[in-house]
Amino acid sequence: MADCIFTPPIRFPEAAASFTPTPLTQHFTAVLHDLSAFIVAEHDLELCGSCDPACDAWITDAESARTRVLDSLSHLLATRVTRGEELPLRHCGIIAHNIITCDNAHDFHKAASLSQRFPHFFDSSGEAELAGHVNLMITQFRALFSKLVDLAEIADPLDAEYTDALPIETKFMMVAAA
Repeated sequence: MADCIFTPPIRFPEAAASFTPTPLTQHFTAVLHDLSAFIVAEHDLELCGSCDPACDAWITDAESARTRVLDSLSHLLATRVTRGEELPLRHCGIIAHNIITCDNAHDFHKAASLSQRFPHFFDSSGEAELAGHVNLMITQFRALFSKLVDLAEIADPLDAEYTDALPIETKFMMVAAA
């Protein structure tokens, strides 16, 4: 004897909205890849000694990685923003370019603190799929950015030695002033 079992009607879920890459998100993906390679190459240089026979090859690798990341950043910055959700990607590109090309400690600290001083410039708001995808890309960028800022070659080593010799209260005042 068969029991009566409730069978719900068959419903197919609605098609999930898919993300369609825009030119800016495609360039930003390339920037993330090249920035990661640049950080690895610079980190290798920090670990090698000048008497290491592989040091010359690592210097060449680091120079080519720097060239690639700067080319990727220039392509990103030349790309037109088509939607408002993409604007934080451009801001991230500007700050990364400024960090890599800065030539003094003041500019470095100023650029490094921008994402903390103006967090709303580095956050994509909106309910669209693009905003969610952009926020994931920005999260990845922030992880790479913290590693980039920690590199001794990027930060001015003379400034690092100077601030290490200062008392803790003075260091705090310098950070608060920036």
